[in-house]
Amino acid sequence: MDVSDRLISNQSLNSQKQDSLRTLYL
Repeated sequence: MDVSDRLISNQSLNSQKQDSLRTLYL
């Protein structure tokens, strides 16, 4: 797995977490 691939997957995971948090607070 490439470092850039890992970064991209991490970013997508983070955005998913933020989305779920947003729905929780709304």
